[in-house]
Amino acid sequence: MKTITIAGGGLAGLSLGITLRRRGVPVVLHEAGDYPRHKVCGEFMAGTTPGLTDRLGLSDILQQGVFNRSSVWFARGREVLRRSLPLPVPGISRHKLDAAMAGLFCELGGDLRVGSTRAGEPREGWVLATGRPPGEPRWIGLKAHFAGVETVADLEMHLGRGGYAGLARIEEGWVNVCGLFRARRLKKRTDAGILPDYLDACGLAGLADRLRPARQREGSGKAVARMGFSRFHSPPGILAIGDACAAIPPFTGNGMTMALESADTAVGPLTFFAEGQLEWSDTIRQTRHLLNQRFGQRLRAARVLHPLPTRLGQLPFPLMRVAGSLIPFNLLYRALH
Repeated sequence: MKTITIAGGGLAGLSLGITLRRRGVPVVLHEAGDYPRHKVCGEFMAGTTPGLTDRLGLSDILQQGVFNRSSVWFARGREVLRRSLPLPVPGISRHKLDAAMAGLFCELGGDLRVGSTRAGEPREGWVLATGRPPGEPRWIGLKAHFAGVETVADLEMHLGRGGYAGLARIEEGWVNVCGLFRARRLKKRTDAGILPDYLDACGLAGLADRLRPARQREGSGKAVARMGFSRFHSPPGILAIGDACAAIPPFTGNGMTMALESADTAVGPLTFFAEGQLEWSDTIRQTRHLLNQRFGQRLRAARVLHPLPTRLGQLPFPLMRVAGSLIPFNLLYRALH
């Protein structure tokens, strides 16, 4: 049996490692950081199904979080849309989820090497799962956990001018606040943190005022710059999964689920390769084809729709309400998940 080497211990890399180990495939996983850790992430998993999490062996871990159903959308502080999601959406922090998955991988006999900066290499048996490559310099992602924030729905989406932010309930009463903003120089910088200041700058002062008196979880504030979305970018000769393969805009809430799905997609061809039934070049080709089949439509839809959340936040309020009432929510949800 051949060994599979995975570069990157996030959701995609850990999911793939866990599933391969459950099939008896030897796996070495290199992770540059350590666990537990906070990451810029919406921390809710829209589009996840029990079948997917059962196949990946993650259903018990997700029970440590919460399940969200209600959602409400605001544009510059005013409600424009309220809907229930088709299925309950798991909400769990990456701080808890990644550490639990790393523990499960090791329990299954996986070889986890933390603090290892080995990147994916164009050689047989190497899988790249190290996160998104640099994107456009105009986008910056910010997140933090807050306690003492009263929410009006399980999931809140706030649309502003040149940015948007989502609130999601996660475990132990915390609320994850994660936003995507056009990078800008702030006129002021307060002790409350950069996230509320960015909210102020894009016309979401009401949300910023809700967060400033709340308690921010130590170490949870994170930022990532140069974010790009919605395109397949698999380097020649390398099998890439997760964000290293394609990243969807955060307003969809589908990024975490896509990471799991990409691992679920790759495990079949990789198992055949490990068993000697498939050449490496064919393994790459088959996996890319399956990933394109699974994600192509939703990535194209997301690329078309991505400008809309920030543009809706710029409309006069009467037009916002009309636009919100015309949104075919269930149809768009199916297209993006």
